[in-house]
Amino acid sequence: TIAMPCTMHTTCSVKVEQPSISVQRPSLDLRAYIASGRRRCTNVEYAPALLRQAQEDFIQRRQSARQQDKPGITETDFHRWLTITKLQAQSRGKATPLVVADLEDWKDALRLDDAMRST
Repeated sequence: TIAMPCTMHTTCSVKVEQPSISVQRPSLDLRAYIASGRRRCTNVEYAPALLRQAQEDFIQRRQSARQQDKPGITETDFHRWLTITKLQAQSRGKATPLVVADLEDWKDALRLDDAMRST
């Protein structure tokens, strides 16, 4: 709190808010952000449309890999895609106990996984 003159004979107190991100200690702010994200939501459900599309994409990608003589797509890959989808949904979720992952989260997860695998 800072005291500053308001009129000739009185003084007003003004509370100065600190910025939300500290320039001197950004790593602590990042840790706080991640911790708040963990507390933000506890449950993620997959939308039925997402599950149908996930099944179709898994089958299509598995067949495509076989035809191109690439390393096979396995259940581990599918699990990773679902995990990335869940994290994607949580990252955009509001402070609610339930977040529903949708088709857009699934597409974003596949794009991210494709980018990771291509490097």
